[in-house]
Amino acid sequence: MPEDIRVKLNDYYMQIGIHPEKFQCFHQSTCRKFANQGRMTETKMSMVGSLYDKKYPKITVVSLDPPEEKNGVFKTPKQRTTESVSQLHEAEDFYERRPGAHWAITQIIVKDLLVIWGFPSQPGSAVVTESYAGRQIENVSAYFAHVNVAKCSMNNPGRGQSNEYVHQKCSHAYLMGELAVLEPDILISQGADANRILGELLVGSYASSEKSGI
Repeated sequence: MPEDIRVKLNDYYMQIGIHPEKFQCFHQSTCRKFANQGRMTETKMSMVGSLYDKKYPKITVVSLDPPEEKNGVFKTPKQRTTESVSQLHEAEDFYERRPGAHWAITQIIVKDLLVIWGFPSQPGSAVVTESYAGRQIENVSAYFAHVNVAKCSMNNPGRGQSNEYVHQKCSHAYLMGELAVLEPDILISQGADANRILGELLVGSYASSEKSGI
């Protein structure tokens, strides 16, 4: 159940020293050197939807970097816990305010997968195979987990990627343990770099979309 998974995830973050409310990461001094103007925002935990593992396959999306800290969102350690992150995303009203491109396509991909298992999608909502401009985007955050490879934000403007050191340290130190807690049935990588990192960790090699036809 989602509550049990959230508890296990909370315990995992505590055990490895990267919980936002008790941050003791061994690599933080080096990572801070790569942060924009030295301003690193410590761990933003993963989102685990309240209906994850309840009716549909467990879908986990892996993205590269957490967003930069702005407008007071994810500013405090409490705001960056799994419980708070999940509540925030589930409450987002895409009718009131459309999501950014990255979050929009994440929602659309997950929704289209859920439809395969009977999810009652709204007629005319955005789909992967067509442009989503002008189409309504459904918020399906309750049904999936979202994980960032880099646990801390380097606060690079314009969603600039973190240094490769940050991705390598976080992925090798923390990502596999987190996926073991989430036990996804379907694992989605968002972008070529996240795909490469997952390929290296899971099968020891990277299969590009050009080679694999995916």
